[in-house]
Amino acid sequence: MEGTMIATIKAPKILLFGFSKPLFQAVDYFSAMLGWRVTADCSRAKCMEKARSGEYALALIDASKFREDGWRLFATLKRTAPNIPIIAVTSKQGGVEERLTAFEAGADDCVSKPFSCRELLYRMKGMLERAVEVREQAEIVRRRYSLLRSRLEIGRNGPFIRIAHFSVRLSSCEFKLIKYLADRSNRIVSREELLKAVWPTSSVSYCRTVDTNIKRIREKLKQLQPELAGIIRTERGRGYCLMDPAAETG
Repeated sequence: MEGTMIATIKAPKILLFGFSKPLFQAVDYFSAMLGWRVTADCSRAKCMEKARSGEYALALIDASKFREDGWRLFATLKRTAPNIPIIAVTSKQGGVEERLTAFEAGADDCVSKPFSCRELLYRMKGMLERAVEVREQAEIVRRRYSLLRSRLEIGRNGPFIRIAHFSVRLSSCEFKLIKYLADRSNRIVSREELLKAVWPTSSVSYCRTVDTNIKRIREKLKQLQPELAGIIRTERGRGYCLMDPAAETG
């Protein structure tokens, strides 16, 4: 192998799609030297099935053989397994345009043929390390919110939110909003649904009303504990979600 051996990352599984046999064998050989396990699939259905399994840390797709509709595979893979980073292998002839198309289709990184196996391995290593960092950060956030959410009381004795001995009073609309979101933890609720739930007989019809009340709720959550302001997440163009790691997702 060219140059110095790359430090190993603990036995991740890597999914290859569209690779020729010689290219697969080369990637498999060098990956095995680093303790990485490589699997290849010829059919899209099997590729998606394996991606859904949650066992794979990285996907490599040889995009150089794609027809025009082949780029849909990237979007499908991102929907199926959004946490799996994708490296696209593009053709020499495609140049910058093909690399840009790969990024637009959902690739996280690109390498063009002909390429050095050492370069590809460094790109794979970088992606794997970033994926580990993202998962670790997500776990830290999950544990923090889980602890905070487990201590947060909503409306036990009236329209209050409370942690330990500290409480903040909510307006009637603010209380109905946070209660509605809490009853649907980890589910994205649209502004329109929140409007109908909190102001069912009112002439209020502006989604901005929801935004204003959510902002006030966050400010009051922040008074209890600064990190609590983040448990109500804005999903751009879709609505709001109250995160509760202890609740079942639906």
